[in-house]
Amino acid sequence: MQKPDEQSIPKHSFLFWLVIPCIVVWLAFNYVRAATDTNYRVAPVEAKTTESNIEVFTREFPDPPENINGYVTLWFDDAWMSQYTTAAPLLKEYGFVGTMAVPTKAIETQDYANWGQVQRLQKEGWEITNHSQTHDCEMHNWSKADIKNEFIRATLELWSKELTSDIFVSPCGVTSATLVREAKTHFAAFRGVSPGINDLANLDPYQLSIKNIDMNTTLDELTHLLVSTKQSKGWLIIVFHKVGEDVEATEDELYNIELEDFKLLLEEIKLREIPVVTPSQLLKSL
Repeated sequence: MQKPDEQSIPKHSFLFWLVIPCIVVWLAFNYVRAATDTNYRVAPVEAKTTESNIEVFTREFPDPPENINGYVTLWFDDAWMSQYTTAAPLLKEYGFVGTMAVPTKAIETQDYANWGQVQRLQKEGWEITNHSQTHDCEMHNWSKADIKNEFIRATLELWSKELTSDIFVSPCGVTSATLVREAKTHFAAFRGVSPGINDLANLDPYQLSIKNIDMNTTLDELTHLLVSTKQSKGWLIIVFHKVGEDVEATEDELYNIELEDFKLLLEEIKLREIPVVTPSQLLKSL
């Protein structure tokens, strides 16, 4: 084969060698931007197919630390935007993870998180739980058929976004025998708003107790609960709604925790060396 004339081989200009690195940098930038976009999707750990052709989404949770000082779960109801913009960054600073109860029809509406943000929290270790579609505080009065349909619709919507739906959180904490009985056929646990610290030696996952934060909750009260949790090696579930929001109406202020109080609570948990876990971490180990 005849060798090409040396003079016929094209020579690349300085501009050519300047453009190539710029293209590489541009491609890298767009890759990173895509990875952090609000439409981020989490790849399922294990997928099965339902009759509706929506994949069942499951994920593996890490084992909880050895129970030396008890456990705390920081559970955020309703997916308010301040949970994502204010609470989540603070939890990350402390190395804590949260749990979010998602009412699916609220997502993407004013003052609530969007699907990409919920997915990002799950990617960062948060657990996502089912809080129904409609968040109807009269759900305890519904028929068995209506409850079942609500469970299924909300679950399929979460699965379609590749989010977990293993635990049901009752709207407004309402409960009934029918609601709990039906939850047992669909979920690994049920959570209302019954007050108390959970005894891990005698835990009923369908009767979880909590501490619900409202405007009247004091840091001294929470500190006392943390001390009791550590002494009993129990499980304290602290439930939040809005975090550090500027509120005007009394009904909005009722379930808003002041930012400084929230920070002080996280510091108390850290100082007392009580591990922060998601509910499924503990439930899988029992």
